[in-house]
Amino acid sequence: MQYLDARLAGQRVKFPLPLRRFRKLNIVWENSTLHFDDKVWPSKNKKAKTPSDIEIMVKPSALVILQPGR
Repeated sequence: MQYLDARLAGQRVKFPLPLRRFRKLNIVWENSTLHFDDKVWPSKNKKAKTPSDIEIMVKPSALVILQPGR
């Protein structure tokens, strides 16, 4: 929150988390709720009972984040 507050105030501060570049990311989901496109997963009536592997793949140039100039 301090980082976001500082950025909103126009300050240039170092992002507090390390940068990780990847094309493929594998994570283990252990039954907590996730959000995809503002939707809760899994839905309340489909709760998983065991840990699951989640694979996220980013195709080249599929994700571009633009920051407005100052």
